[in-house]
Amino acid sequence: MKLSNQNYLVIALVVLVVLWYLKNQAGKAVDAAVTAVNPADQGNLANRLANEGLWRGGSDGVGTLGTDFYDWTHDDERWWN
Repeated sequence: MKLSNQNYLVIALVVLVVLWYLKNQAGKAVDAAVTAVNPADQGNLANRLANEGLWRGGSDGVGTLGTDFYDWTHDDERWWN
């Protein structure tokens, strides 16, 4: 079966539409993955693990994990002493 120029045009158009769709789906997947590991994002995996697991489990609940760590290592430098 011999394809005409019009058949090639339709095939090329279908291929372009499929590639465009796949590109958009891949972009959404990449955005979700980047959000999960982005250190500046408040909802990333490491931040949620630190806040939910470490901070709530071993903290007085005031401040952040970083401020609590500083308080634990600098007890002698508190301003009220």
